[in-house]
Amino acid sequence: MQCKNNPGCTHLQNRGPIPQGVWTWNVNGPGATNRKPNGIRLVPSANTETYNRDGFLIHSCLNAFGPSLGPRFCSEGCITGSSNDMQKLNELIFSEPDNTLTVTD
Repeated sequence: MQCKNNPGCTHLQNRGPIPQGVWTWNVNGPGATNRKPNGIRLVPSANTETYNRDGFLIHSCLNAFGPSLGPRFCSEGCITGSSNDMQKLNELIFSEPDNTLTVTD
């Protein structure tokens, strides 16, 4: 089953997309830093069903919109984009850090 951007796979660990709900940008708190390029950790609101999944980020990768270029996928449910696009998004997030992200299908 193809799970990339497939809301029917949301419950599948390391395969499905980020679950629907409201998320905040963890720009300064514990766990905010990570090893992904242009990465910012996402924190679910209390009412967001995560299906016991965690560690979601926004980040850039080499081939965000195509097949993986290596043995691992670019994302295991994170929100990804090109390096340039993620840098622009990060600038917006840091300029207004109290905003939230609402994920819908």
